[in-house]
Amino acid sequence: ASGDNKTSQEVEQGLLQMPRDASGHVTKWLRLRDEYLISKAVSITCEIMKRLESVDLRLPEDSTIYVDDVLNGTVKTRLSMSQKAELRRALETHIGVGSEIEEQSAAEISKPQRQGSLASWITSGSGTTDTSSASKPKRTLDMETWRAAANESALKKAISSASPTAEMLKARGDFAKKSVLPTRTPIAQQDPNNFRLKRQQEQEAKRKRDLAAIAAAKREGGSGLQGIGLEGKDHSTKGQGVMVSSDESSDDEDDQLDAELFGVKPTKKRANTVKSDAAGAIGLKREQRNQPVRIERRVRSAKDMRARLAPDLAPLHKTILGWDFFYEGDYPPNSKDWQFQKVANSFRHVADYQETFRPLLILEAWQGFVKSREESSFKPYEIKVVNRSSVDAFIEISSSVTHAENKEIQISESDIILFSMSNNPTADAEADHCFAQVYRTRRQKQHIEVTYRVMPGSNNSMMSHLVPGSLIHGTKVQSITPLEREYGALLGLQYYDLCDEITKARPSPLLDYTDKQLAPIVNNYTLNKAQAKAVQSAVQNDAFTLIQGPPGSGKTKTIVAIVGALLSDSLSDKQLGSKIEVPRGGTTFPTNTTASKKLLVCAPSNAAVDELVMRFKEGIKTLKGVHRKVNVVRVGRSDAVNSSVVDVTMEELVNKRLGSTNNDKQAREQTQQLMKEHQNVSEQVRLTRAKLDSGEVKGKELSQLQDQFNALRNRKTKLGTQIDNAKDNENSAGRAAELNRKRVQQSILDDAHIICATLSGSGHDMFQSLNIEFETVVVDEAAQCVEMSALIPLKYGCAKCILVGDPRQLPPTVFSKAASANKYEQSLFVRMQNNHPEAVHLLDTQYRMHPDISAFPSAAFYEGRLLDGDNMAGLRKQPWHASDLLAPYRFFDVQGQHQAAPKGHSLINLAEIEIAMLLYERLISDYRDHDFKNKIGIITPYKSQLRELKQRFSGRYGLDITESIEFNTTDAFQGRESEIIIFSCVRASATGSVGFLSDVRRLNVGITRAKSSLWILGNSDSLMRGEVWKTLLDDARDRNCYITGNLHGMLKAHSSKFPAKKTPLIKHSKVSASNGSGGAKQNGSTGVTTNKVQGNSTNPKKEADGQKIQKEADVQAMEGVRVKLEDKLASMRTKKGEEDVDMVDAESARSGASTPTVNNEPVSAPASVASGPAAKPKTYLLPTTTTPQIIRKRKKPADPFMPQPTRKPRKD
Repeated sequence: ASGDNKTSQEVEQGLLQMPRDASGHVTKWLRLRDEYLISKAVSITCEIMKRLESVDLRLPEDSTIYVDDVLNGTVKTRLSMSQKAELRRALETHIGVGSEIEEQSAAEISKPQRQGSLASWITSGSGTTDTSSASKPKRTLDMETWRAAANESALKKAISSASPTAEMLKARGDFAKKSVLPTRTPIAQQDPNNFRLKRQQEQEAKRKRDLAAIAAAKREGGSGLQGIGLEGKDHSTKGQGVMVSSDESSDDEDDQLDAELFGVKPTKKRANTVKSDAAGAIGLKREQRNQPVRIERRVRSAKDMRARLAPDLAPLHKTILGWDFFYEGDYPPNSKDWQFQKVANSFRHVADYQETFRPLLILEAWQGFVKSREESSFKPYEIKVVNRSSVDAFIEISSSVTHAENKEIQISESDIILFSMSNNPTADAEADHCFAQVYRTRRQKQHIEVTYRVMPGSNNSMMSHLVPGSLIHGTKVQSITPLEREYGALLGLQYYDLCDEITKARPSPLLDYTDKQLAPIVNNYTLNKAQAKAVQSAVQNDAFTLIQGPPGSGKTKTIVAIVGALLSDSLSDKQLGSKIEVPRGGTTFPTNTTASKKLLVCAPSNAAVDELVMRFKEGIKTLKGVHRKVNVVRVGRSDAVNSSVVDVTMEELVNKRLGSTNNDKQAREQTQQLMKEHQNVSEQVRLTRAKLDSGEVKGKELSQLQDQFNALRNRKTKLGTQIDNAKDNENSAGRAAELNRKRVQQSILDDAHIICATLSGSGHDMFQSLNIEFETVVVDEAAQCVEMSALIPLKYGCAKCILVGDPRQLPPTVFSKAASANKYEQSLFVRMQNNHPEAVHLLDTQYRMHPDISAFPSAAFYEGRLLDGDNMAGLRKQPWHASDLLAPYRFFDVQGQHQAAPKGHSLINLAEIEIAMLLYERLISDYRDHDFKNKIGIITPYKSQLRELKQRFSGRYGLDITESIEFNTTDAFQGRESEIIIFSCVRASATGSVGFLSDVRRLNVGITRAKSSLWILGNSDSLMRGEVWKTLLDDARDRNCYITGNLHGMLKAHSSKFPAKKTPLIKHSKVSASNGSGGAKQNGSTGVTTNKVQGNSTNPKKEADGQKIQKEADVQAMEGVRVKLEDKLASMRTKKGEEDVDMVDAESARSGASTPTVNNEPVSAPASVASGPAAKPKTYLLPTTTTPQIIRKRKKPADPFMPQPTRKPRKD
């Protein structure tokens, strides 16, 4: 076997000998001026080095030297930073030399290294330092240093072992033998006591110098994020070394040295000493300041930036291509459950982070393939193998598909294809099959060239069939583009600027502001205090800022205000995009490129991104109150975005800049005309030759025929030349068009202020240029994406990331139950919140829901901290609220059973569909003057129920009903709202659980979409088996919002037969700061608000006059709701305490029209509205159908685990 392998290697070496000999000419191409040819020269050179290295061959010495000179600038070229980084990586891999050189901050570059121990001090001689070496950044591949240290240079050894290159280099004088270390002076003998005294004096002098330097830095230093931040705020470049002094950072080492010299026990130094990155990150370091958090930027080599932007994905491809499509199992083939670890709240090192997340990422990818297999929506197609070759560790298969065929199957790069010998690949497990990856596609005139990659080996049964000329079958399984981007982000994490913050899950702390400090933000952007505080902190803090936005709390408005504040400085300049210098590493790569200062705004879904784009298109307001239009670019396919933002997509903007393509079309038509004429002339030449060869033509006619033949042949030759020239022109035009398109894309990005994309879309190849960075990233719906997705947009030099989301709403979608059990579905937002719950900004006022709707979610999901905006009851009042059936909040107890859907594993409930139709009929019949178009949303957790709802409504009201009513799933409706929401729960059975209805986050989304009315349809007997649903049902009964009995009879009667009872106006709102009105007092210690409660007067005269009075209560808004819910959840009996107020139902005010129920059954008439259980508890949750009386009681909080507000003394 070894002999065979050796023979095979010798054959490969022989085949590669010619490319090796030609490499000298290829490397000279690196000096070309044409951008397209330069890119090809770089890729060919790198590929040659890679292939030669795989068979133990090396480049000739002259080629190696030339590439080295190109990289060091000795040979002048027009290579970009990215191309040099790619070339350097290939050269290092080729000669077997790695780069294990540590990064160093810009502030540390010029500082001499201190000795850390007595032994090191003794061996240091006089302590002099070679400033020539200290003046260069460590994180550079300094070829000069390698050449100077010839005896220790791994580069020289590698080249010497491969060829006589070293001799040539010596001849050139590049490897002069000289020591990089200075000569050492003898160590002078010193008196230990004098030395100790001298050291103490030096340390005291140093401390005084540092204090002066710190004071100067506070006057002159900025955040390091130049051009971004509060207008008028100083943003001078950092890096003077004050906060990261090597002297300061080595105080502990000084103590260690003192201990060795004098036996003195080291004393503990200041806690704010800057330490090296414990996570192993090659990125930014957090400055140890009190407030706000500042990030010091580091010098970075282009090679590391390349590793961060374009890591090697071959290990991922090998793993996936080795899988069997028909394998049955929850875990990927060849894996065990013990390989998967639970995600920790914090990681000590980036390697631990990667070792935890990599298996979970692969596990989730496998479940994605399993889900694709179950959906069975595959479209097989034929594949004719044109060519086969071995490239790296893969086998490449070349084929083609027609344009018409590709419209049907839609093949693109990074798709996974199932190869099979069966014409129905996904149904025949016995046929030979394997996975293949679409590695490359090239569009041609008549077809698309497709290159596939498969894994070789004896386990691949398809290898014998993958030969040129063979015919196989394939079907697209799924695209792994998002997976590649997540995997790449994970691999490059160690090069991230915020690596340490990510691994440690450490957000920036909350900053404290006075009302006076927040007033400009409040007034300028019309925000409340919580929103203004979030904006101010997001602008002033670097690293991660967490903002939790409950439903309707103005999340999007806050984001727009943040973006406006951050761009204020840039927009104050009369430029489309201010430029900054990108930090580069060392002298190897000159800093001749600049990066545009701009913001990257992302979200997990296209819908969320498009919503932000529409807001940005309207313009933003700067901190000075000036409304400015901004350049917004939406990255993504035009067919996947909202029609209202298509005009700002990158594709549309590029097409506008490039203008019409009629010239290209005319050129192609002319070429086709020439080819058609050439074909006709060729046919005439053939016929004329046949006549000449037949011998039938003689004499003068023969001579004429011969002249005609010669003329035709000349014409054919001329046409052939014209066709060749036309093709060359087309190819040149194609290359020029491609380069021009890239230039236009770069120009658009340079001019843009805001780039918007999905999290996966932010990993697009166009961003992988070193000419652009995004120092600030805003992520909306940050709690609805897995952590790996959130890492993607952070790889472009991000130093400030604002995460906006709500962990109490829907989590990310994760297919693997095992991955979910290991907390893979946990977002980066949630992991940071778990570590530092005190560092989250809560937007505490909602402006969407009627107070009757918001009462339960505020108490159940936000501990009563979510308050209502000013006068929400009045703003959301509607005519149909005059009916008790159509009140703002009702639960309809539908006594029906769910059933399995005809297809799939979903459920439907026909009884709830019927009630939904009756509710809609009641509305449009009784309130004909009101336009309900686009005002009603019907949502359900189950897709089958959604399909059935659409079908039944369309059957009764016509197909146009879907344009008037929005039907959707609960998950898809997150982030949206509607005037009226009908929520169909579906689950209804005598036994069993409530399924994924038990997810409180899904429930929270479902019941917080409505503005004026929320009507829940469900089976109470079934839902009571869910803990949270039981709480909701108890709350609905206690608040008289629960309707049971003959629902069909009630809804078929006119709604006026069930008039709404006179109810108190319960105002549990905190008046927004922007309104400037009172009514809410903010507790400084807990952030809980105390409000005034309004109710109807019990005085008949005042009721007749229609006047309202206010009664002051010493309890925060929602206190009654929260206390009651906590009593139910904890099953505890409340005890009397101090200064609490209970809302107790006035029995005398109960309406006689309502019929009580016992065990959910009406006592008297069936067609009635239930007012709750017969046995009412003494404590109620904001009763809405009775007149309450305020009874002052002394009671303790119901739940000892719930933080309680600190009461301020009353002022009578």
